[in-house]
Amino acid sequence: MAPRRAGTARAKRAVSASDVLLYYPNLIGYLRIIAMLASFYYANSDWRLFLALYLTAFGGDVVDGWFARRFNQTSIFGGVLDMVTDRVSTCGLLSFVGQREHLLDRMSVFLIALDIFSHWFHVMSVSGHHKSSESLKHRSALLQWYYSIYPLFGYACVGTELFFVLIYLLTWDEPRAWMEGRVPYLPSTVAVLDWKQLLFLLLLPAFIIKQAVNVVQLASAANALCEADAAEKNR
Repeated sequence: MAPRRAGTARAKRAVSASDVLLYYPNLIGYLRIIAMLASFYYANSDWRLFLALYLTAFGGDVVDGWFARRFNQTSIFGGVLDMVTDRVSTCGLLSFVGQREHLLDRMSVFLIALDIFSHWFHVMSVSGHHKSSESLKHRSALLQWYYSIYPLFGYACVGTELFFVLIYLLTWDEPRAWMEGRVPYLPSTVAVLDWKQLLFLLLLPAFIIKQAVNVVQLASAANALCEADAAEKNR
């Protein structure tokens, strides 16, 4: 019998559900959840610990994507885990902002509702990945630009999250201003800006863009779902 040739490819081992659960990006996702829940525990008692833990969970969103691409460990489970963690993190942060200042509670509830409606409808209305050009080719031009222009997408997503974090921190820094119906550090003049005012102004457009996209995304997804229903009924 001829000896087995060196370098002959071995049969590829079948991937199990346990393997997927233990993918590197999914392990990072579990750590994100732990950091997120820990940040919520400290949200009303220690803003420093909250900030460190929340930003750790938020930063993990970039790291897990890199690991998924580097080790070819993308998965449907990982995508759902990532999406749900993002939504729960943002909604949790907004809920604490609303708890801390009664003038913000209605706005927080509205933003939570818009965030959940928009993303859930969007994910349910596409057949592939919710950010892919194939899934978005029949959608609004705004959505196609938003998801294809990565600097814009990154600025809107990261900027909005940091804007919410800034508002949370301002509820600790100047609680009296909120009680008086003023937005702390929203400048009345541009003559002199401290770093908080500057950061507020830099992040405010990201927040506006993200909420506009959420509205368009919700309307577009609802229309796509209704069109799919109509096509199914007319068969």
